[in-house]
Amino acid sequence: MTQDNFTLTFQQLMEQTKEYWRRYKAIIKEIENENEEYLELQKTVDAMKDSMDMLSLGVQYLMLDVEATKRERDTLRTILEDKE
Repeated sequence: MTQDNFTLTFQQLMEQTKEYWRRYKAIIKEIENENEEYLELQKTVDAMKDSMDMLSLGVQYLMLDVEATKRERDTLRTILEDKE
């Protein structure tokens, strides 16, 4: 192998390496973007789960309050009927 031939082959190899590196960087960037989207989606889902838990707890408290109000109403109704 002559010096010129070696230089040419080495330059071709370097160009191929650069091209592979560019492709690799593009693939890595795409994966990073997908990962960021996934993480954002996961945060949104977690926030929705938390909101649903809070909503469920709020509804449970409201149901307890309704039951207590009904009992109070019945008690007051009974007291008023007894006074009549």
